[in-house]
Amino acid sequence: MRWEDLKFRLSEFWAEFKTQKTGLLGLAVLVVLVSVAILAPFLADPTTIVNWHRIEHWEENPRGVPPVWINYFSVKKRALHYVSDPELLENKTVEKVIGNTTYKMRYETWEAEYDFTSDLPPSGIFIKIRVNQLVANISNPVLFIYFERPDEPSELSGPIFYTDITNIELKVFLHQEEQVRSKAWFFAKSQDPTFTERVPDANQMTPERTMLVLFAKPGVGMESEATMVPLRGKYKLRISIFFFSDQEKTEMVRVVFQGRAYGLLGTDTYGRDIYAGLVWGVWVALAIGFLTSLISIMIGLIYGVTSAYLGGKWDEVLQRLNDIVYSMPVLPLLIMMAAAWRPSIWNIVILLAIFSWPGFAKIVRSMALQIKEQPFVEAAKAAGASGFRIVVRHIAPQILPYTFAVMALGVPGAILTEAGLSFLGLGDPTIPTWGQILHDANMNAAAIKGMWWWVLPPGVAIAIVGLTFALIGMAMDAILNPKMRKYK
Repeated sequence: MRWEDLKFRLSEFWAEFKTQKTGLLGLAVLVVLVSVAILAPFLADPTTIVNWHRIEHWEENPRGVPPVWINYFSVKKRALHYVSDPELLENKTVEKVIGNTTYKMRYETWEAEYDFTSDLPPSGIFIKIRVNQLVANISNPVLFIYFERPDEPSELSGPIFYTDITNIELKVFLHQEEQVRSKAWFFAKSQDPTFTERVPDANQMTPERTMLVLFAKPGVGMESEATMVPLRGKYKLRISIFFFSDQEKTEMVRVVFQGRAYGLLGTDTYGRDIYAGLVWGVWVALAIGFLTSLISIMIGLIYGVTSAYLGGKWDEVLQRLNDIVYSMPVLPLLIMMAAAWRPSIWNIVILLAIFSWPGFAKIVRSMALQIKEQPFVEAAKAAGASGFRIVVRHIAPQILPYTFAVMALGVPGAILTEAGLSFLGLGDPTIPTWGQILHDANMNAAAIKGMWWWVLPPGVAIAIVGLTFALIGMAMDAILNPKMRKYK
């Protein structure tokens, strides 16, 4: 086909496609989806795609909290996520005499300030400290953490947490530590005479109750979201590190007040940003849909045209093989093969393509049987053209326009099948696919727990992509399929 002919046919197709309003709507949505896939590194954390399964990568994020815009619809405003790199206040070396020996001790004091203005406190406090030991096997530094409220209650004076820094990097989830929960329990007990009736001992002081008590005004019901009265103001977290050797120094101190709401779509129970997973899932869905549909269409096109052109016994043999593949129970086979193979997105594409071509091959064969009887095909045979040339230059191009419509309609099926496999736990767990997000939500009973932000976004995304290609496919089918074509 000459370039001039191709250009003319494309312009003619576009002129007809513009009359299909549903097709234009689907095309507009597709442009948005492709743009999101291309701009994913700029729209979301670029490390999401490689760190989705690494839970430690998300340790700073709050776990299982809704999106920040929920504050616009809530009576009680939730505290937002806040990360602080504390300021170094003191770095002093002192000498202490014990017996006849003089010891040098150096201490550093860091302070992080948090302005609490919401109705509900942060969901947790995470502290990360990295110490560089220039010489191994020296005495361990000692860490003290002080929590200062605006009202400075005496029950919380002094360190609420202390420990030896036995590792080069120390991570402390302050609200989960037994010392802190015990301090909060005694504080609430001293402020509320009825507190022990609801929380008899410190072992029942959950991390959530601990955070509520630390940020509540003294009084009855400090441990409950429904009854606590927030103590707004500036809170301070002081961190003191004592070193007993000159061969140690602090490399990093980081304090995170984990929000009770986070990001545009909240987080799951592992702290992963659902918005980032949804954005990166766009290109995964498009890649799976396009590749699967393209491979299966190409196999079906070649297989169907070859079968029709060869005819006779070869056609009979090829069609019986087609019937065998077509009659196989696809989903059980996909489940078995996905369980046997190493979970990978490319393996899933191959598996889906293997079982997706037979139906299209039958349609192509019936079309090719009619085309090969046309005069121009007979003329090519009389001119001595080879079978390969006749198939490639004369038969396949006549069917090719119809394949585009079938390919567009095949994309949603591939995406839905991958989502189904991932939902069953047979997808690629190392990348954020929408099916994988739904699988994790189902495994953690997100719907029962009311975590709608973990369930609805990926489900709606799958529906939108499916509808997009369905609209485009129907518009193309109406233009390219002679049976559906409307003549004026």
